[in-house]
Amino acid sequence: MTRRALGLLLLLAAFLAAYDAAAQKYPSLTGSLYFYRGNTSTPLPGYRVYLYYPATQRWTYPALTDTYGRFAFYDLAPGEYLLRVYRSGDVKSQVWQQSVRVPSQLRPIVLR
Repeated sequence: MTRRALGLLLLLAAFLAAYDAAAQKYPSLTGSLYFYRGNTSTPLPGYRVYLYYPATQRWTYPALTDTYGRFAFYDLAPGEYLLRVYRSGDVKSQVWQQSVRVPSQLRPIVLR
């Protein structure tokens, strides 16, 4: 392999590494949702989590909790938000609400 070809391969590898790092998204807000009864906590999948940002007076699209009750929001502006959790399938089934600061990782939300 010639020096020029090797130089081009190294340049391409550096470009791809930089592109991959820039393409990764990091969450602005993460949390988890559980139900606690007795001595057992159970993750709650399929719940809808919304954020309201007073600066723009808009609600985000919902994040859905996964099999382990986890949720995440990406690319949010820093600041105070209102977080609401709803049972899946029912828009009137709000089960939890709290003011949160972005960016952050929330303590687990535990419903009883």
